[in-house]
Amino acid sequence: MAEQPAMGEGTVERIRPMPPGLSEVIAAGEVVERPASAIKELVENSLDAGASEILVEVGKGGKLRMVVDDNGRGIHPEDLPLAIARHATSKLTDADGLSRIRTFGFRGEALASLAAVSQLTIESRVETLPEGARLLARAGEIVEGPAPAPRRPGTRVTVEDLFANVPARRKFLRTDRTEAQKVRDILKIFTIAHPEVGFRLISDGREQLNVPPATLADRLSALHRRTRFVPVEIEGVRFRLTAMLSHPHDHQRTGANLLTFVNRRYVRDAMLRRAIQSAYDGAIPPGTWPLGAVFLDVLPEDVDVNVHPAKTEIRFLNPGTMFAEIRGAIRETLTATRRPPGFDEAAPATVAAPSPAARVAPSPSSRPSGRSGGFGGASVRGSAEPVLAYAAVEQEPRPAPSAAPLLDDAPDLDPLGALGDRYLLFREGRALVLVDQHAAHERIRYDRIMAAFDAERQPAQELLVPVVFEAEPAEFEGLRVGGDWLDRAGFAVEPFGPTSIRIRSVPRWFQGDPESAVRETLHELSRWKTPETLAAHAREIAASLACKGAILSGRKVPLVEQKALLEQLRRTPGADTCPHGRPVWRRMTMDELDRWFGR
Repeated sequence: MAEQPAMGEGTVERIRPMPPGLSEVIAAGEVVERPASAIKELVENSLDAGASEILVEVGKGGKLRMVVDDNGRGIHPEDLPLAIARHATSKLTDADGLSRIRTFGFRGEALASLAAVSQLTIESRVETLPEGARLLARAGEIVEGPAPAPRRPGTRVTVEDLFANVPARRKFLRTDRTEAQKVRDILKIFTIAHPEVGFRLISDGREQLNVPPATLADRLSALHRRTRFVPVEIEGVRFRLTAMLSHPHDHQRTGANLLTFVNRRYVRDAMLRRAIQSAYDGAIPPGTWPLGAVFLDVLPEDVDVNVHPAKTEIRFLNPGTMFAEIRGAIRETLTATRRPPGFDEAAPATVAAPSPAARVAPSPSSRPSGRSGGFGGASVRGSAEPVLAYAAVEQEPRPAPSAAPLLDDAPDLDPLGALGDRYLLFREGRALVLVDQHAAHERIRYDRIMAAFDAERQPAQELLVPVVFEAEPAEFEGLRVGGDWLDRAGFAVEPFGPTSIRIRSVPRWFQGDPESAVRETLHELSRWKTPETLAAHAREIAASLACKGAILSGRKVPLVEQKALLEQLRRTPGADTCPHGRPVWRRMTMDELDRWFGR
């Protein structure tokens, strides 16, 4: 092999135009990466043509043959040569149209790209004409037609020998089975995006998919048979979001089954996916994802879809504002649908998006600590066992912001005891309810702590004798950072001389040792340096504090306290899960038990 001269050495290469077919082949590589991307472009053309039935056929994963046949409006015979000409389209007439794109295709590249790297046949008929027309192209050149051809109204596109004239691209295709699976995957996305359209897929002569027109709920239920979905509708300032999202009990380790669509176009937008996932903070375990489909309708001028030839990447005009509105509204809807034991399943709500200025906090996380006790349920000095703050039901409970308690309508739950001093057992009619005592107490504490972060002042009671203790530097720092928040939480805490801190009041619901609780909380607050940082990490701090002082698994809970714990849990919104996303309770019905025992 001859040695190539280094850059900048030897003969100077002159700039010259590419050969006529080379630029088309290079451009085609950006649009048509594999058979599945070709199917995507062709199906989008069918949808733009108003098709209500679409048939897809592939042979050898699409490498040998691909067909997309629809009943759309069709292509006029005189337009068939233009259909394979690059940048010829019926969907865009001027540059201003780029700011108000409402169709899936608009570049005029799909058919031209396919014609450049395969043998392409187009058969089409416009409904107002008595017969259709046929055109055959190979390597970007018209070989036959347009010529008359009988067919029903609509269009049939056949692609054969994909990349036959580009062996460098063909060798990077995967096995027939893998390519066929990718075609199935892209078709499943279309079935979710367009439930009103019927789709059929035939692979190597075998029917792989046949779905008639249906509702979105039916399509999702067919794909995920054991998943419960919650409908969500959000009216934002400049957008509308409709979705079917999984109940927090149903989640997965990957986000592969969370599909996002913008103006009915499937997109992989990181901002939109983060907004949805973070709306589940505290409802599902960290690192897991909900399932479902999310449809975001925005004004065309607020989104740029002309980012990449594949058209799966987009840019929003105001992504930060949209993130806050979507995240807050989905969280509010989910909270309204999550009920503690003793409630009927709540109907999904339609909510208005919150203010764009709404605070967006990161996912709560639990960090180990060598300390015990903490905010809202501290250890008693000299005792290794924490005191449970549920000797009586709270007299002035905080009203739920989005799910008002329905205690008058709730059926009674009879306590049956505890299993392993970890799970509390209750009978609810003909069902058995199990409650994780640590997770339940943790959830209640978290809700109270977050109420203080959200500037909701908690009822307080003055101590008959104020508590004074010698403070460490870190505790003074915690008071500086979080003094206002402590005051809203019901703790009146103040410096008392140069080396001491005084506690004058505690929250009305608080029971335990005030000094231990306040000292633990001050140490936690001191790590965040400024009130602004504290506010930004509110959920994380609240989850950590709630976990540290909650009832431990293995601690025996007296019957009266079991009842009080359940009563408090009923008054807590979003009580399905603890702040870290773990389930708080489970219900097992008689029917489920009968199925378990084969009855």
